[in-house]
Amino acid sequence: MASPLPCSVSTSRVLSLMSSRYLPLKGSPVTDAGLPANLIPPGMETDQRGIHRPQGKRADIGAVEVEEECSFFVIPAKNGKTTAFCL
Repeated sequence: MASPLPCSVSTSRVLSLMSSRYLPLKGSPVTDAGLPANLIPPGMETDQRGIHRPQGKRADIGAVEVEEECSFFVIPAKNGKTTAFCL
């Protein structure tokens, strides 16, 4: 008999209470468990929020793609505005 996987969704990471969209937790078995980029069918290149798939090595399974974490750098400009870069 197969054992169920532990719940890997956090209610504190609710994207929208009205539509019940949740992001998988870090380390969830659905992360990077879908198709590689070259096999994603036309029209399925983004998740339901418009985030490009895949963000990692493979697409995530489910309606939302977990975005890769990045380092932010903020550079002040001479005109008083700032620019932020995600590397």
